[in-house]
Amino acid sequence: MICRPGEADGHAAVSRLLERSDPPDAILTSSGLLAGGAFRAIRDKEIAVPEQLAFATFDESPWTAMTRPAITVIEQPTYAIGQTAGEMLFKRILDPTRPTRQVVLSSRLLVRHSCGC
Repeated sequence: MICRPGEADGHAAVSRLLERSDPPDAILTSSGLLAGGAFRAIRDKEIAVPEQLAFATFDESPWTAMTRPAITVIEQPTYAIGQTAGEMLFKRILDPTRPTRQVVLSSRLLVRHSCGC
């Protein structure tokens, strides 16, 4: 079974971080789902972004540009990731002895106001 962290997980994790005696200065989440929950936790605590806490995430989602402040994101080539993974899987099925290889796909940093820049 694959467990994929979701919005509730992001909310719970960031809520715990923000309750610490030494809360973070910045938060970076690894997906848009986690980011949604994390950003909601930040809003629940009425923490000013970016004045009190910088925030950024992986995965460009439509909502990240519509919030105030707009969220800094690392835009990933999701279609190319899936396509490349599929191609590599099919090649491995056809030839299980095929050597492994590393693939690096380009991403893009979209600097917006949530990081304090």
